[in-house]
Amino acid sequence: MSLLAGAFVLTACDPAQEKVDNNTVMASESDILSGLSFKQYSDATYTTEQTDGNYIFYQTNPGRQLQVFNYLSDGSMNLLATGASGKFTIKPKRGSDAVQPVYFRALNSDGSVTVAQTTLTVYVQQELDPEIRLLASDAYGEKVWKWDTSITGTVWGNMGYCGGSGVDVGVSGNGQWWGVSCNDSPDDGAGFNQQLQHSTDGVNQGDGDLDAWMTFGNDGFLNAYDASGKVIRTSTYEFEAIDNNEWKIGNLKTSAILWPYEINSGGNIPGIYEVVYLTGSKMTLVYPDGGDFGGLGGWGEATFWHFKAK
Repeated sequence: MSLLAGAFVLTACDPAQEKVDNNTVMASESDILSGLSFKQYSDATYTTEQTDGNYIFYQTNPGRQLQVFNYLSDGSMNLLATGASGKFTIKPKRGSDAVQPVYFRALNSDGSVTVAQTTLTVYVQQELDPEIRLLASDAYGEKVWKWDTSITGTVWGNMGYCGGSGVDVGVSGNGQWWGVSCNDSPDDGAGFNQQLQHSTDGVNQGDGDLDAWMTFGNDGFLNAYDASGKVIRTSTYEFEAIDNNEWKIGNLKTSAILWPYEINSGGNIPGIYEVVYLTGSKMTLVYPDGGDFGGLGGWGEATFWHFKAK
């Protein structure tokens, strides 16, 4: 199983804007650093210790309320954790320095602020996982994906989940019940403009145009654009590979694909999609009704998405 996450994927914010409990004594930089201890782990469950792990547990002794933060590539502060102890994650993008600066901020009782800095050595991935090479290419950049009408003429719709292999769905559209085409025309009742009840706000943001596109970056970010190049939505993404499974090769975790809505759900954005077919030029995603991933072979309703690489 492999995961890819964007560098520093936690929400960027300004630690100066977040309040912490006042300390009863004045803190110096050496006070903060001498009272800190760390354990690093290789996994998000914090079970396997690793000296350069990306998942970090910190603790203060004596207990001191702190804000933990670093800086994003654009220079903005990125709040990682708050409290006398806690957990945070640092996953730099490929090619980054393994030695990463981390900052600890204490608010003193007189309103002054003390900031201390240290460094932690974390794991930096040097090679992309095979699935990410397909999604985002092996270059230091991004890959463009668009709607794929070549499979059944439709790009999004519902299907039976699922009487066959994922490859059959991606190659021939096996199991499809009904689908939507792109670019509405006066006599086409199956275009996206006629399916806005499936979106969150009933507005076509430009997803349903054949010239809309999305980019997967190998820094772990996904952006969707309308045909004019306007950003529709943006999100991080993770790919979780699943081995030896006839139905899917993995799960894609994101909220920013083109038309990310589950069918007949009132605009639900699943946030996780099964990747049932993926090559360097084709990708098919599926989401079972209500997230019932255990319903294989039951032919319950599911939503499909067909994409092609530009």
